[in-house]
Amino acid sequence: MMKLVILLLMTAVLLYGDFIRNDQTQTVYDTERKVTWLDTTAVGNIYTNLDAKAYCTNLLFAKENDWYLPDRIELANIVGVPQFQYSPYNFCWSSTIAIMPSGGFGAWAIQFYGDNSGYEAILNINFNYAARCVRKGKLKKSGNSAAGTVAVMYYLIQ
Repeated sequence: MMKLVILLLMTAVLLYGDFIRNDQTQTVYDTERKVTWLDTTAVGNIYTNLDAKAYCTNLLFAKENDWYLPDRIELANIVGVPQFQYSPYNFCWSSTIAIMPSGGFGAWAIQFYGDNSGYEAILNINFNYAARCVRKGKLKKSGNSAAGTVAVMYYLIQ
């Protein structure tokens, strides 16, 4: 049983090792893409697409003011990443605009909850869905919680 737990933890680290959660700042840092994601209960708030863009652009969080609404590809990269504690119960907007199949403007959004997690759709920009803001780079003086994962693995191996 202990070997199974260790194997599962090591697999999780290998699959999602590029993401580091910082509980103090409520952010997740993607070490591969070098971006920081907001991960607070505010992720559950809903906006039209234009309001979501404005929310992220005007956000002042953790002494940083250069947040933005991610594009479709950036947002798709975080589907299923376990370091995120807060997920919207519905779609999450991207900044990628598209023409809706029925005509008119829409924007790509991605489902982050339940069996349809990862499902992408072009939705009417006037509908209300969640927004998860992101910024380039690390937060200034942000802690690194990866050491906690290593400590747990070391403890289980003993």
